[in-house]
Amino acid sequence: MINEPLSGERFNAFVQSIQQPAIVLFDEFEKTYRMPLESELKSSSPRHNMVVDSRGKVSRHRYGDDHELPNPSQDAILTLLDGVYPSNMLFILTANDKTRITKNLMNRPGRILYSLEFSGLDPELVRDYCNDNLVNKTLVDEVVIYGNLFKAFSFDMMQALVQEMNMYQENTGEVLKWLNIDLGKNTKNDLYLVSKLVLNGRDMTNSINVDCDDYVGNPVTDPRIVISVNEKRNWFGWPRSVQRLLQFRPSEHLVKGNITSGVFEFQDNKKKQELILERLSGVNALYTAMRLDM
Repeated sequence: MINEPLSGERFNAFVQSIQQPAIVLFDEFEKTYRMPLESELKSSSPRHNMVVDSRGKVSRHRYGDDHELPNPSQDAILTLLDGVYPSNMLFILTANDKTRITKNLMNRPGRILYSLEFSGLDPELVRDYCNDNLVNKTLVDEVVIYGNLFKAFSFDMMQALVQEMNMYQENTGEVLKWLNIDLGKNTKNDLYLVSKLVLNGRDMTNSINVDCDDYVGNPVTDPRIVISVNEKRNWFGWPRSVQRLLQFRPSEHLVKGNITSGVFEFQDNKKKQELILERLSGVNALYTAMRLDM
């Protein structure tokens, strides 16, 4: 494992001297082979070039991603990865931030043959892990649902969550009050459409008040979601429309959600009511927002 920015003729010769097949792991490559301080400061601030045209007009042009900036530390090992120094080595580089990798390695299969991205754990893997390691099996679905709410639910997060649940015999919500895992940083307030509303087995979607068919907020961290519907009732033999407020608490009723797709499902079995929210984007969100402002 390479955990310091080794490079140069002596390092290349040492690698070449190893005759037996081996794996060389560059863990967190972009952090070990860091940019020089000046380049890091440039990459962390708005990147512009000042350009003056023939008429004296000044304009600014942005650089592209950070990996378009030079990185001498990473470029120093290009000859090793090029195969100039033949060896029986399999080189593996891990990185948390691809934009911090030099442009001289990106889109160059002659140097880096395969590029694999891992965005997070698959729900089935989370379920299998919980079935093997979580003591209270009745909480397996709870962990799977929670993990699916993240854009990238990591093994580190899952392992810590399960260990704490086992140690203190608590559910997900109780453990997360203390763990260094904050879902709020991965979600934000957005505009959602109420795509389905069920009450006592009846589809009430078309009975939602016109001004309440949208929801603006955070369907994961908000304390409650309130939907207003017009429910038809008989009053002394006469049909009557009665306004009713249906409440859902994400901490109790959220049964399925995906931040990427923007679809969240809620169920309140005691009150026999269900809710599905779908995040609006693009033109639909703009149109709805304009209508709400009118």
